[in-house]
Amino acid sequence: MEPLPLFDGGCQGTWVQSDDAVTITVPMPEGAAAGLKPRVVVRPRHLCVTSPRPGMKEEADGAAEEQVTLLDSDLGGEVSVQDTTWTLSDGTVVIELAKKPDFGKSPGKSAGGASQGELRPPWWTSAVSGGKTGPADPKAQVETPELRKLDAKIGEQVVTKKSFEGKSKFQW
Repeated sequence: MEPLPLFDGGCQGTWVQSDDAVTITVPMPEGAAAGLKPRVVVRPRHLCVTSPRPGMKEEADGAAEEQVTLLDSDLGGEVSVQDTTWTLSDGTVVIELAKKPDFGKSPGKSAGGASQGELRPPWWTSAVSGGKTGPADPKAQVETPELRKLDAKIGEQVVTKKSFEGKSKFQW
């Protein structure tokens, strides 16, 4: 699947999702020194990525005086904080958010009532609140209503006098 922009303008990050995870990539600001590390805070429904302002030096404890917010937004679903990882490579922060399964739903049914066979994490419509909407769930089963052809014409009785004779003791 091709990465989608997080927002229509503003943040330059992208996102892509699989059945089990959502991957968000956020570029570091231009001019950021190679030794500066971003600060990534992941909560079950919130993500915050900050970076030291370009040209600033980090203190001994790893914190910088001024931070630039790269991304600070609510997430499109709930994540497992313990299973989430992030890396910094080639000036880009890559955050792998592990989706948390929705245990409130029965394993045999999806949101639409179709049988799913297994419990799997929900499909996110977007990675962040107010962000660009992604594609629909490719594994979602669309329920099609059962249509039957009507035998009778509108206004015509189904049982006529001729078909009724012999099936009852009543005589015409």
